[in-house]
Amino acid sequence: MERSRQSDQPRRGARLKRLGRRYAPDWLKDAYRSARGGKPAPAGNGAATTDWVTRAVELGWQPDQQTRRFLKQAESALAKAKPKRVVVFTDRDSAAFGRLARQAWPAATVVQVAPADQDHDGRPDDRLRLVVGADDSVVHAELTALGPYQLIMDATLDPPAERLRRFRRVWFHLAARGRYIVRSVTAGLAGAADRTKAPSVWTFLSRVVDDQARGRYADIDGLVPSPAKDEQAIAESVRRIGYDDELLIITSTGPALPKLREWEIGRVFEARPELGRVLTRLPARSFARVGDLRCNHDRHDLRFATEYQVPEVQLREYDDVLAGPHQVLLSQELVLPDTFRHFTHPRLKSRFLDDLHPLFARYPRKLTDAKELSGSYFYLSSEWPRHFGHIMTEQLSRLWAWSIAKQRYPDLKALLPLPGGHNELAPFERDVLGAVGIPPEDFVSPKGVLRVERLLSATPMLVNPTYVHPELPAVWRRAGAHLIARAQQREWPAKVFISRRSNYKRACHNLSEVEEFFVRHGFTVLYPEDYDVAEQAMIFDSAELIAGFAGSALFSLIFCAEPKRVIMISSESYTARNEYMMAFAMGHRVRLVWCDPDIAQPEQGWDGKAFASGFSVDFDRDGEFLSDAATADW
Repeated sequence: MERSRQSDQPRRGARLKRLGRRYAPDWLKDAYRSARGGKPAPAGNGAATTDWVTRAVELGWQPDQQTRRFLKQAESALAKAKPKRVVVFTDRDSAAFGRLARQAWPAATVVQVAPADQDHDGRPDDRLRLVVGADDSVVHAELTALGPYQLIMDATLDPPAERLRRFRRVWFHLAARGRYIVRSVTAGLAGAADRTKAPSVWTFLSRVVDDQARGRYADIDGLVPSPAKDEQAIAESVRRIGYDDELLIITSTGPALPKLREWEIGRVFEARPELGRVLTRLPARSFARVGDLRCNHDRHDLRFATEYQVPEVQLREYDDVLAGPHQVLLSQELVLPDTFRHFTHPRLKSRFLDDLHPLFARYPRKLTDAKELSGSYFYLSSEWPRHFGHIMTEQLSRLWAWSIAKQRYPDLKALLPLPGGHNELAPFERDVLGAVGIPPEDFVSPKGVLRVERLLSATPMLVNPTYVHPELPAVWRRAGAHLIARAQQREWPAKVFISRRSNYKRACHNLSEVEEFFVRHGFTVLYPEDYDVAEQAMIFDSAELIAGFAGSALFSLIFCAEPKRVIMISSESYTARNEYMMAFAMGHRVRLVWCDPDIAQPEQGWDGKAFASGFSVDFDRDGEFLSDAATADW
């Protein structure tokens, strides 16, 4: 990476001599040639030769002396630029800059981002797109729709910390060799001390590039997103830095793939209809708890909502998409929202993306050998394939839209890709998904990266721990009725304890004592893996009182036709809410016994080892609570 540093010498010629021709950025070389009376560089992209200050005045802009210096230096720096796509961030003092950029590069598409509480002077046309008063999510979607960009200019005089925040959010929207320009780098800084210590684009880049050069990011876990890993990604993507009091110019090595959320994809469709469209929308709504919950103590009550704010759910149709293994969905250099199981979380993550930033990633697999898949398909891929818990929550909750999609495309198939090492679907996958109406012949399960002609995908109606949709229980009950009709008709016990063998994670250390307790209280101990899905549905539906350890073994609660009484035993480090959300929506009444774990969750953050750690049931402390739950009619 080439870098020119700030100089206190005012004359450009003297500065260039000191830095040397080899290390000077192009814009500084152009300025030197201009100062020596050399031939001016031609305007880029077919622009007229009128200088930017004159154009600004013609547009009704009355720039002050500082702004004139900025315009002259920016024009010099970009004299040879021929960008196809440009972003300009403007404020009151630079409101006309969008139209100025539009004139400077007539063939380019210019996106002007302006705040709502300040004047903006843009007049949109087919080449000037205005984004006014938008929040961060809208700006990201708008830039994603038209990117990547050859030039991003921050022409504002916002506080340095705000410009740094903006830089970090939009930097990866640049194309390879694209340039990010920051105006008046030191504006808003009180003095020399501030220039080296205050948060600004310059101080941030100086630090992270230096840290990268000194190997300070060498020990970062490349698989776990973190602030340090985000900084490393930015440092590695900087090709060159040019620095001056009026301009900071950073050149990028190349773009990353923007991640999109469910509520952002619609804006991208509007700008790029060739990508796809929304076929069906169910509006956002609230959902108050139907079931009941009581615990042996109240220390974790904040984990459980009494009402969910459910977002809009959609059925979308994509054209010509790339589907990678483990639920990675790409379209024309975008990461589609269907890639992310937890699309409502602050950071969108997938184990199968190289995560660079909360909003950007790269896909590590080759896409050139994608297999063509013609026809229409319903997307049911999973980041955790062949996993009973994930298919019962994430994949099953997308099937509210199966019948709608099948009606639109009668030849529709269910796309459920296979992970490596497997040649066919697991029986429970066919049983669970088939219970909602997918016939065996409609399952398609290829391997590898696929290029799919037409793909239909639905927003899940359950996202742990954010929301559960009030219409999802109807899907669950329909699946349960189908499974129960297939199950062996026999007498099942009225009180069951759904146990977990000790070789599974979250093992209960006094398992024998727990099982003996429930047997004494009239329960039959069952292990769900000993029964197929249809039999599990029948066991849960036939029981009057169901007890067991929290986890996927209790997920068959969704197949019950009527609300049940449920005793749930859980480690305090088990933070998943799936079982509670199912009971919340289905009307089950739950008595929850929290148990001390081997490894406690940290006060800040989350620990996977704690999540999977074992525990013991404390009968001295909680025996009376359990006995009451096992015997009383509540």
